Amino acid sequence: MKYNKTHPYTILEYLSKFSFLFIIPVLQQLIIRPRSLLEIINTMGINILILFLIVAFSIKEYSAINYHSSKHCLYLSYGVIFKKRSTIPYKNIHSIAVTQSIIPAIFGSIRLTLDTPSKKSTKADISINLSNKNLNNTLKIINPKTSYKTVYTSSTPKIILMSASWSNSAAGLLFLAPFINKLGTLIGEEATERLYSTVDISLQLVAFGVPPIAATLAYILLAGWVISLLLQISRYTGFTVLKFKDNILIKRGLINTYNRILKITDISAISVKQSLLMKILKLESAYINAVGNSKEKGDKNMLIACASKKALKQSLYNTIPESLFVDLTKQSLFSIFPKTTSIKSFLFVPISIFISSLVISIIFYTNSNYKQFIILFLIFIIPVLIWWILFRVTAYKHSKACLYPKQLLINGFRRLSLISGNIPLNKIQSIQITQNPLQKKVKRANLKIYVFSERKDYFLVKHLDLANVENFVEKVNNLYN
Repeated sequence: MKYNKTHPYTILEYLSKFSFLFIIPVLQQLIIRPRSLLEIINTMGINILILFLIVAFSIKEYSAINYHSSKHCLYLSYGVIFKKRSTIPYKNIHSIAVTQSIIPAIFGSIRLTLDTPSKKSTKADISINLSNKNLNNTLKIINPKTSYKTVYTSSTPKIILMSASWSNSAAGLLFLAPFINKLGTLIGEEATERLYSTVDISLQLVAFGVPPIAATLAYILLAGWVISLLLQISRYTGFTVLKFKDNILIKRGLINTYNRILKITDISAISVKQSLLMKILKLESAYINAVGNSKEKGDKNMLIACASKKALKQSLYNTIPESLFVDLTKQSLFSIFPKTTSIKSFLFVPISIFISSLVISIIFYTNSNYKQFIILFLIFIIPVLIWWILFRVTAYKHSKACLYPKQLLINGFRRLSLISGNIPLNKIQSIQITQNPLQKKVKRANLKIYVFSERKDYFLVKHLDLANVENFVEKVNNLYN
C-alpha cells in the first residue's frame, strides 16, 4: 500500500502549538536577569536548545503523517511516540469540509476535514493539509462528482444587511456615543477646554458637536464596526448551495473559502433562526442539525445565509426531503402555546433588571457626586433593556409546539435568537420535561426535544402549561410508536 505525504505546511501548524513557550525568555529576563556575558550565553543557549527540540519534534510529527486513498477507505497513520493508524470507510463519512485560509494558501496548502458519527464530539476524525493536486485526487475517490443543480445563491445586498446586523460595534457606537458625550461634563470644564484646544474645529464639525474624546472613541468604534462588517461580508460572500444526487455542497467565502459536502440522508433536523432585527426586516437563516456536522466552532452548519420567508421556503424545498421540512399549510394534529399569563415569566428577568436599575439609580441620584454617572448609566442601559423586553415579548408570541403526522415544529428562543425547529419524528433522540422551582408552583414546564447529532442539540419551548406538555409528549409517543 503506497502512502502519500501531507503538505509541509503541517510543520508550521505544529510549531504554532508551542507559541506559548515564548513566555520563557520573558521569565528569564524577569527572574534570572542575565547581565554578564556568561549568563547571556547560558540563557541564549537554553533558548536555542528548546527551539531546536521544538523544530525537530514538529518535523518528526509531520514526517510521521501519511495517508492513502483506496477504493473504499481512507487510511491515515500518524504519531511519533505513540504510533496510530485510522481507517475510515467512505460510506461512514457524514461530512467533508475543505478550507483554504490566507496564510496556508500562500504556501499552497488546503485543509481537508472528514467527520463520522464517532465519539469525538469536538474534534474532527481526520484533518490534514494537502496540496491542491492531492486534494482533488482524494476528493475524486471519496466523493465522485455527479450532475448537480444550484438550489440557493445568496443575495449580495442581503448578505451586507445581515453582516451589518451581526457587527457588534454598531450597537456599541449607538449606545456609547451619548454615554461618552457626557464625559466632558464629568471631567470638568478645564479638562474639556484642553481637549477642545488640542483638536481641530473640523473634527468637532464632523462629530456633530460631540466632544473630542467622544469623537475619538466614536471613530474607533466606527472603525471596529467597519472592520467587523468587512470580515462578515468576506465570510459569507458567494454563499451558494449545490445539490447532487445524494449530497449537498455548501460554498462560501471571498478570501478564506469554505466548502462542505453533506449527505442529505444524515440530516436530523432543520432550524430557522432570526434575531429581533431580522424579524423586523422579515429575513431568516436556516441551519442543519446532523451527526458528524457540529464539531467545528462557529456557524459552519448554516444552510441558507439570509433570505425572505418565501425564498427560504423555496430553497429548502429544492434542497432537502419533504420529511425534513414542515408544511405549514397543513393543519397540525395537536398544538400547545404558552398561556396569556405566561408572558410574565418571559418578561420576569428583563423587567426585574430594568426596575432594579431604576431603583439603584434613584438611590444614588440623591447624591450630587453621582448624578452625572447615573444619567450616563441610564442612557446606556435603558435602550438595551427595552430591546431585551421587546425581544422577550416577540419570543412569547413566537413560542409553540406543533405535532404533525411525520414531523414536529418547535418554536422557541435561545439567548437573543428566535428558533424554529423542523424535526422528523424518527430523528427524535429523546424528550425531556423540565421545571424550575417557580414553575413547579404555577404548574408550568419547559419542553426540550433532543435530535440525533454530534453534540447534544435540542429545541426548547419555555413556560408551557404542564398538563399540556405531558399530553403533547404522550401524543408524540403514541404516533411515533
